[in-house]
Amino acid sequence: MGILDNRKTSANTGLAKVAVQCSANTFAVNQTLVLHITFVVKIATSPSRETLAVRLRSHDKQILNDTITMGRKVILYIATSLDGYIAQPNDDLGFLSVVEQEGQDYGYADFVKTVDAVIVGRKTYDKVISMGFEFPHADKDAYVITRTARPGIGSVKFYTGDLKPLIDRLKSEKGKNIYCDGGAEIVHELLKDDLIDEFIISVIPIFVGNGTKLFKDGRPEQKLELLSVKSFDKGLTQLHYKRADN
Repeated sequence: MGILDNRKTSANTGLAKVAVQCSANTFAVNQTLVLHITFVVKIATSPSRETLAVRLRSHDKQILNDTITMGRKVILYIATSLDGYIAQPNDDLGFLSVVEQEGQDYGYADFVKTVDAVIVGRKTYDKVISMGFEFPHADKDAYVITRTARPGIGSVKFYTGDLKPLIDRLKSEKGKNIYCDGGAEIVHELLKDDLIDEFIISVIPIFVGNGTKLFKDGRPEQKLELLSVKSFDKGLTQLHYKRADN
């Protein structure tokens, strides 16, 4: 099964990330950390705050640390066919095989290191479990979005509330970035409230013609800024966007 064997712990709406949902090596560096470093440098080099930066009292240092360790981002990280489908009918993910390459995970392992919280739809979660895989994010603060309450399993919580309060709470807490692992319904709900900060989308060079669309109709307009494009030998193209500043 190639990548499917190597990446048992990945999933795409229904697993479309299994083989592909991988981020380019370019994104292995935690961009939040980069922003934090920039923030500190600006303070330290600002003439009006130079003395403050050098002579921070212990209390001030704690405030600064609290400030720069917040600001978590929600990142959608997923794969899609060129015509916009994350799965064919009956959750068929066979089209992902066109980009299988031994030893190539398209940066997925590096990306996962930059997140410590995961949001995933119940259908995607159940699909992974039904295939005999262990849930890949059991080591993280994981929220399975569902309409039916279930008891938690370790760090995995089954969340039945509205998404916005959950996202607002997670973003207010310290931590790494927050990984949206699909599926399409969860993506749609997040987009309706403009809750996704960045999009890392791996485009598979194939038209599948039918299936589950990544982006549903009925969302507000949202402008994006392209951060990077990376292409691979098998034809996969990885696009990294962030929400444009208004």
